[in-house]
Amino acid sequence: DAPLPPEFFSEVAASEIAKMRERITDVGHIRPWVGLHHGGVRMDSGELEHLIETVRTGGLISYIHWHYSDMSESDWTTVEAAIKQNA
Repeated sequence: DAPLPPEFFSEVAASEIAKMRERITDVGHIRPWVGLHHGGVRMDSGELEHLIETVRTGGLISYIHWHYSDMSESDWTTVEAAIKQNA
């Protein structure tokens, strides 16, 4: 029930992105889904922000955001900020 530690994003998620880039060299063809639910546990806005930042710093240029209609105002703010940053 505790938030994911920052190491999850900097190590595990970053490693998965590196594997994607190794297998599919054209990052324009990589669109992982990003959402608030992971393994049956809902992430908070801070975790979502870490995940989006990891996708961006991993060199990916797009992702698909999936949600179960349970996004908070803070979650929307995080997604909107990411969109503006990539514009």
